[in-house]
Amino acid sequence: MISISVAFIIGLMSCFWLILRNDKKIPIGLKIISIFTVGILFFRTILSETYFFAPQISFQALIFILGFIYFFYLYINSLINPKINIPLKFNSQDKIFGIFILFLIISAFYSVNKDRSIAFIVYFSALFGLYKTISCLPQNKQISKLLQISLITACVLLVAYGYYQYFIGFEAMRNFLASNPEYMIDSREFIRRMKSNTVFSSFLYPPAFGSYLSMLFLTIFGFCISEGNALKPKLNLLLFAKYILLISIIPLLILTKAKGAWVALLFGLICFIIMLKPKTRNKSLLFNSILGLFGLFILSFIVISTSDKIHLPKFSNFIISLEVRWEYWKAAIEMIKQRPLFGFGPGTFGSVYPLFKTLNAEETIMAHNSYLQLGAEAGIISLLIFFIFFINLIKNSICNIKKISDSNRFICIGLFTGIISFLFINLIDFSLYDSQTAMIAFGLIGILEYQIIASSNQKTLIIKNKAKISTIFISCLIFTILLGYSVLVYSACYFDEKASEEYKKGYLNRALIMSDKAIKLQRTNAKYYFHKAIILEKMVLNPQLPLAHKNQFLNKALINFKAAVKWDEFIPLYHFKLGVALLNLGEKDSVMKAEQEFKKAAELYPVNPFYHQQLVQFYEITNQTEKKQKEQELVEYYEKFYKKGTR
Repeated sequence: MISISVAFIIGLMSCFWLILRNDKKIPIGLKIISIFTVGILFFRTILSETYFFAPQISFQALIFILGFIYFFYLYINSLINPKINIPLKFNSQDKIFGIFILFLIISAFYSVNKDRSIAFIVYFSALFGLYKTISCLPQNKQISKLLQISLITACVLLVAYGYYQYFIGFEAMRNFLASNPEYMIDSREFIRRMKSNTVFSSFLYPPAFGSYLSMLFLTIFGFCISEGNALKPKLNLLLFAKYILLISIIPLLILTKAKGAWVALLFGLICFIIMLKPKTRNKSLLFNSILGLFGLFILSFIVISTSDKIHLPKFSNFIISLEVRWEYWKAAIEMIKQRPLFGFGPGTFGSVYPLFKTLNAEETIMAHNSYLQLGAEAGIISLLIFFIFFINLIKNSICNIKKISDSNRFICIGLFTGIISFLFINLIDFSLYDSQTAMIAFGLIGILEYQIIASSNQKTLIIKNKAKISTIFISCLIFTILLGYSVLVYSACYFDEKASEEYKKGYLNRALIMSDKAIKLQRTNAKYYFHKAIILEKMVLNPQLPLAHKNQFLNKALINFKAAVKWDEFIPLYHFKLGVALLNLGEKDSVMKAEQEFKKAAELYPVNPFYHQQLVQFYEITNQTEKKQKEQELVEYYEKFYKKGTR
């Protein structure tokens, strides 16, 4: 399987190279940069967290490397050869997103977990880097084709794997888990997928795959209409294959059972129709195509819903899903009310959510509304700037698409409506926070700008030749910091993952060594300190360990639990485990501190009966009957409402 994958990758990259090798207008350096940039767009959806280690960080680093090389090549080349004048241009989109990043940085100073906030700032910077690099690729028909081919080819592979997963993969997985129960993942969502054959292809969860399919459906539909609406339309095999791909996407989209993605696709098709000009060539062909695909969607839904083996969501499921999300949204709104300006810090929703969780809500680490989550994490100002970025994008895209000829205009409309569907689905999901989906969405933004840039009349800020040296220095410094940080985080994640593997195998000394390496690389990461404390806590339980060593390990565990609390004080589990470690010391002073930590855990997650139950046990041990009774009443009350897991 690996050899086939490697051969396929080499063959694909060779095809990319052959497409560009005969074009003498593009220098060899730009050809290589273009190929690898398109490669990111192709491989990001295929190489997922499900099967590979930390691909998000790897792709972020690769984006920064390519962006740096591209910048270095263009502007160093222009300085060496003064005849080549390539001014650095920033349009309004770039300035707005730059301000957005700036406010994310400001919000990070107020973050409850600064390490995680920095990671999310780098994440959004990578999204911008991908969009900007693609939009700045050399204007060339071959590169335009290359971008289209990469999107279509990746979609073909993911759709094929999705169908394999549904007809063969799930059954094979169930048989494997039946024979090897030790590999069963303790996740309600995973078990639900296995039982219901909910397709997710290479993505982490079905709604992300559904969001991807809705975006690509509209984009590829634009490619098809562009070819069919050309001056001399040809019914060639390639166009026929594209329509077959569109038809195959529809049943698979239904099998993801991603209700938001269904609505997003229909909304995108409506936007597609609105974007049409009254005097469009082959108008009947266009409307017949739209109506035919819409009819196929309805027909597929009816056929699939009548199957005994497939249980599609009913209308009542839509209502239930919205009710569950509404509870998440209420918590996000309360977070915004408490810290309206700069939020709790980018990427910290999961840490803070337990404090604001409502009685009827389920556990989650995402708000299932990217805009509310962004407002809760980074504040209203950052959210408004983010909205302005996309409002400006929509306004400029509509104005520029009107000026483009029919054949190219449909490509732009497809890309534009694909982006609109992404924005729509984030009203009820968190695709913006899913690296696979978000990178494709920002890649589509880059391709859209690339397609319309020739006819664009947007105002640009041009940095003159005198400023190029300082611009190069500042840009190199930014790229170096971002790349260095990405490498650092990847290495730390690697060692932490190795520590987890060794811990599960029972090799605690090896796990401790790996955990120490992770902490040395990221000294402000609360999770790594917590993992190290858990390892030390496990070592204390070794009956053959001398008492002196036990006390030594217990004190080290206590230090690391305190460090975890220091770097993320909103995680109730950290406070609870610190309380347990303090209680195990057996000293009078430590017992009093343990009580404070148990109380803090219950305060941070007030509707979770578990932490109140731990206080009940503590008060029973310490003979505090009155306090025990009060906590027991809270346990009985919250147990009526508490729901573990996420929908």
